[in-house]
Amino acid sequence: MITTSNLGFPYLGDNQALRHKVKEYLKGDIDQSEVFQFGAEIKKRNWSIQQEIGIDYIPSNDFSYLNRLLDLSVLLGAVPERFLNSEGQLDFDHFLAMQYGGNNLAPLGKKTWVNTKYQYTAPEIKKDQVFSLSGTKVFDDYLEAKSFGIQTKPVLLGPLTYLLSSVKQDDFAPLSLLDGILPAYAEMLARLKELGADWVQIDEPAITAHQSHDVTEAIDRAYKFLSKEVDINIMLTVFLSGLKSHLKTVCVLPVRGLHVDMIHASDELTYILDNDHGKILSLGVVDGQSVLKTDIAKQLKIVERVTKNIGLRRVIIAPNCSLSYLPADLEDEKNLDENVRELFSYARQKLKDIKIMADALNVGKHAVFEALKKNEDLMKDIADRDRLTDSRVQSHLKRIQDTGEY
Repeated sequence: MITTSNLGFPYLGDNQALRHKVKEYLKGDIDQSEVFQFGAEIKKRNWSIQQEIGIDYIPSNDFSYLNRLLDLSVLLGAVPERFLNSEGQLDFDHFLAMQYGGNNLAPLGKKTWVNTKYQYTAPEIKKDQVFSLSGTKVFDDYLEAKSFGIQTKPVLLGPLTYLLSSVKQDDFAPLSLLDGILPAYAEMLARLKELGADWVQIDEPAITAHQSHDVTEAIDRAYKFLSKEVDINIMLTVFLSGLKSHLKTVCVLPVRGLHVDMIHASDELTYILDNDHGKILSLGVVDGQSVLKTDIAKQLKIVERVTKNIGLRRVIIAPNCSLSYLPADLEDEKNLDENVRELFSYARQKLKDIKIMADALNVGKHAVFEALKKNEDLMKDIADRDRLTDSRVQSHLKRIQDTGEY
């Protein structure tokens, strides 16, 4: 039987409500307990939505009050000393200061997230950085979901992505810290296994932007180490680009699963199918960055091609990347014209498309005939593009292209 997975769900709430709550707290309008309660409600709602849709592998630890890289700094005991309070501890105020400033502290620097234009607050590391498992968030979130009867797949940003996405205090090669960070990751994985986690999703998008032999060697060393140290199912996840020069090395890694971005790296599929070494393949066939409807029939053909090669049991249907780039639910849009609404698909709708594809293969297309037919008719209707273009916008774009002037 084919299964379904999600890589991450929007965690800011309706209209980025969580961010507004945090800013209300920073202004002194609400207390910490209200922020934490609001965050807990978002997490529970997100897990429940995915469970109701029928997603098999639901992520946890994809929620953050700031961003996942800063959460990881806390987890790894790598918070710059200036952000610790007088007792040498990181309280919530100083945690927020890493992104917003405050307490006479300037915020950490910003970088551009790999393969996007998104600006994020970056962790800060130094040449003699020491890593040790210090935080508990990834464990807390897993147990929190479990308390609601929801088994989740914890999500971690990988060690290479953490190091390559950080800001350096000194002049040194970030991957020189790899051997020092790996034991902390192994301890995390071992603890998650003890708690009952079956799969752990480790995201390594940054390796796609660093196509050097040193990075390839580091990938090989890191995942051979982790796989040897802890017997847990790792889904190595790369998205928004292909593996390129790392492809051959990644295919032979001793990890249980590999996520393939079929939106941006479909050209690598043939090689992966010929050299998957028995891995579970997670196929990212639904675009997690686009708000437009999925062409289900087109993407289903890709999945069918793979299942004919390796069978249903070794295939997972998923978005190509985390759905956190999208709004949570199209139903929250109250003022959209119906002719426009039918063109859009937000996180919840994307997951429903994934479930339709899984049902089509597990039960038969007759079981989801109406959904498939409705989507097919819409795709034909969209093909004329009349509603998606505006002659005034097209004219303005042409003038920019011709003259370079806005």
